[in-house]
Amino acid sequence: MANGLSGLEALISHTAAGIGFSAGFALKMRGWGEDQWAEGADRLRRRGLLDDSGVLTPAGFDLRSAVEDLTDRLAFEPWRTLSDDDAAEVMTLAKGIRERAAGLFPPGAFGPRYGEHR
Repeated sequence: MANGLSGLEALISHTAAGIGFSAGFALKMRGWGEDQWAEGADRLRRRGLLDDSGVLTPAGFDLRSAVEDLTDRLAFEPWRTLSDDDAAEVMTLAKGIRERAAGLFPPGAFGPRYGEHR
């Protein structure tokens, strides 16, 4: 919302950036209908954020980067309250969860990552 996107538009732009769910998996897992998805994509096209083939335009990539930057800044704030030892413990726990969750999603559920680590 802070960047002028509805939840659906944020998801569509996220998939179009190749950094999240594939569009098909997002539709299944998030419960959006194909008509709703098409309408959301049309709104993004009218704003010049998606091209006719569903690829982010330069303006779409700029907006998506702004969304990701804001998300990163906000997500970092709770970490500031942790000591180095507590942060290391949380990271160890998170790595264990990630390892146990490997293979839970079907192949092709996520798009390829783009760019460098944010």
